[in-house]
Amino acid sequence: MTSDDTAADAAPGRHRGSEPPPPVVLVVEDTASLQMIYARILERAGWHVETADTAAAALKQFRRHAPLVVVLDLMLPDGSGMEVMRSFLAEAPDTRIVVITADGSIKLAVEAMRSGAHEFLVKPLDEVRLSTAVADAAAVGPAKEEGVDALQSPISLGGARSAAMRQLLEEARAVSRSKATVFLSGESGTGRRSIALSIHAMSPRAHLPFVEVNCASATALQLESELYGHGDADGSPARQGAALRADGGTLLLRDVGALDPEAQAILLRFLQTSTVIPPGKSRPVKVNLRLIATCSFNPMEIEKPNRLQDDLFYFLYVIPFRVPPLRERKEDIEAIAETLLEECCREEDCDMEGFAPDAMEVMKTCHWPGNIRQMKNVLRRVVLLNPGPLVTAAMLPPELKASSPDAGDVPDGGGYEGLVGRTLAEIERYVIEETIRQTNGSLPRAARILGVAPSTLYRKREAWQDGPTADTDGSGSMATPHDDEDGDGLGEDLARS
Repeated sequence: MTSDDTAADAAPGRHRGSEPPPPVVLVVEDTASLQMIYARILERAGWHVETADTAAAALKQFRRHAPLVVVLDLMLPDGSGMEVMRSFLAEAPDTRIVVITADGSIKLAVEAMRSGAHEFLVKPLDEVRLSTAVADAAAVGPAKEEGVDALQSPISLGGARSAAMRQLLEEARAVSRSKATVFLSGESGTGRRSIALSIHAMSPRAHLPFVEVNCASATALQLESELYGHGDADGSPARQGAALRADGGTLLLRDVGALDPEAQAILLRFLQTSTVIPPGKSRPVKVNLRLIATCSFNPMEIEKPNRLQDDLFYFLYVIPFRVPPLRERKEDIEAIAETLLEECCREEDCDMEGFAPDAMEVMKTCHWPGNIRQMKNVLRRVVLLNPGPLVTAAMLPPELKASSPDAGDVPDGGGYEGLVGRTLAEIERYVIEETIRQTNGSLPRAARILGVAPSTLYRKREAWQDGPTADTDGSGSMATPHDDEDGDGLGEDLARS
């Protein structure tokens, strides 16, 4: 027996002897070569495959064969793939639709998920991604009225006042029931991890593990050990890898953009095979994961050579979200500040009832380069050093008030008096941050105004976040160990507010 035969026999749809025939998979693809490739991949995996190349033919085949899973290209010559999907689900609501498209836009992904798609895949596809998506779709039980939307989610729109955050949270809710990989870009401290937790909590995998791998400082050897696990040959205790610990659930890859090329190659190999060899074993084990990746920059906006290698980028950048920094969502600051104050009081066993108007005005006008993490560190220092009952402006660190664009450091008329006495590094940072603010957070536009490459601005901002400024609360107080890089608790904080 060949290795292909062995793999096929192990597939969920392989029909042998007197066993019932395998479920039907309908492939709807108008490009003949792709249709043939997809059909061959699925037949090798043991499925009974029917094909169609138009919307009309797809409806006819659907009614004739009643497929369990449909692999549907959204771009068809005689109609909208989205309308075809809605027709399928209207006739057979339990049908699982795997959407494939060359357009990886978040708008299209959200529309597909809201219309009832089980999975959203972006071309080009490889054999593992397609066969895994179909197998996962077939394994899902029939839809229930109290489906994913009935789950209690940590995300609450009531805590998000800004249009940008409300849109992000609605879209995150829409894609949560898919297995499609989510890519969260945004500055350190914006709450990427909490959004990842919320997506997991709203998904069908909510009762299964949520495991994190911190890629920020991982070497190739460390990443391999973390993903696959390691034995006790070097005297250290054996440890199961993150991939096996997360099997069935969600694996969060934090700061994948920080991986060097060798480590990226190791991660790509895992993503391509979805298999691991456990410590002490000789045979690979296949894992079933939902991947979420975070990154401190948007790889689509960085000039090539890209910090993420192309192959890895296409695996991870399926459903992208950009988490906006606090300076772009001033409307959310009051709710976030009140929730973080309650949290700090609870953790430190202190009593603060709220904010005086002058303190809240400073909070709203501050630039917050460290985002939610910086805000929480500031408030922790306030509750530890002051009695209350209200947080006043006098309790806030002077450096925080000086960072406000309205603090008078630089006159509106473009004068330079406010810059005298500052170091060149401070002036450079002020000018860069102010230019980014005036371009609504667009680093490429700010780079054009400043006459530098966008990658220069990304490197400088990462250096500011990784340096002493990123580890303090703006007042010289060091961040506490449980204040992680993404301002943990944002999703829960929004729910409580």
